[in-house]
Amino acid sequence: MLWEGDFPEKVAIGSDSPETTIVLEAVREKMPLVLVMVWSTPRQLQSIEWAVAELDGYGRVQPNGQEALWEPEIVADDATSDVESFDSGVPVVPVVALQTQDRPSDA
Repeated sequence: MLWEGDFPEKVAIGSDSPETTIVLEAVREKMPLVLVMVWSTPRQLQSIEWAVAELDGYGRVQPNGQEALWEPEIVADDATSDVESFDSGVPVVPVVALQTQDRPSDA
């Protein structure tokens, strides 16, 4: 599990200064975090969303106000219907021929 959701009671810090205690108490309170969710397949990126989230009393992440950062543009089907795919049609055969070079003879 990536996140256990709890902080240990004793934190291994060299000094138990009052500032350290205040910071640790603030962190133990609800602390918002930003989630970035990427929806994709091996072939394409489908969307990117984000949300501000908090840990609930059970240590689970609860997202608030999920919004889309990026979504693919919708392309009309008829716009690409006249285009050939890269593997359709007859391949062009390259012209291969011997070429003569003008060289002085070594006689």
